[in-house]
Amino acid sequence: MKTYISDLIPQIKRASKHLDDKTLLANKNWISIGDSGEIKSVYIFESNGELDIFENGQGVGSGTWKFIGENSLKLTLTDGKTFLLKHGFIDKDVMVLKLDGINTYAFFVAEGKFDNGLKVINQVLMYLEKNYTEGFGPKFPKAEFGYDVLHTVDRFDPFWLDYTEYRIKFRNGYETCLFKGANSGQFFYVDFNEGRIYSNDFEESLKELYRYLSNYYYPKGS
Repeated sequence: MKTYISDLIPQIKRASKHLDDKTLLANKNWISIGDSGEIKSVYIFESNGELDIFENGQGVGSGTWKFIGENSLKLTLTDGKTFLLKHGFIDKDVMVLKLDGINTYAFFVAEGKFDNGLKVINQVLMYLEKNYTEGFGPKFPKAEFGYDVLHTVDRFDPFWLDYTEYRIKFRNGYETCLFKGANSGQFFYVDFNEGRIYSNDFEESLKELYRYLSNYYYPKGS
């Protein structure tokens, strides 16, 4: 199961179906997407909770799967490996799952789409961008990405411990906070679905925060 960093998935998440819809997930051949399309890795989520994995027609793994709440999927393989995957995006043809705690995504395509040519990551990203970016919030507009730091305050919280709060006002009027953990040195903002979203770079974290605000709180046309 290969994973990728993607700026696109947070932009289109509002267009997604619910991960816990068994009619979308179960009893269907989902192909794990890689770079070349030469290896056909098939994941079959049986409705009884069993999971089977094949590569080019040969069984390479099995286990179980189950929903954890509405937005998470737990995979337990017979070799002892366990994965907790968060909802990224799903429709009848494409499923994107985020590894918990890491900002990388695993992409899956329904077998019919794979056989019709949707076989590598670039093709899948182009398909999603073409079908879901229009009308579901703006892409990141660099010309608008100006901001002012209104204040910087060092704070303490029993759960967060020591951290720095940056009060940010973007030039288009968005006003919010970015944080930096004192121990980790990482910048982060709070996504109310996914929790803390981390980055090692201040500007990169601001860019992701701007996308989040654009898609969830200031959608296109509002």
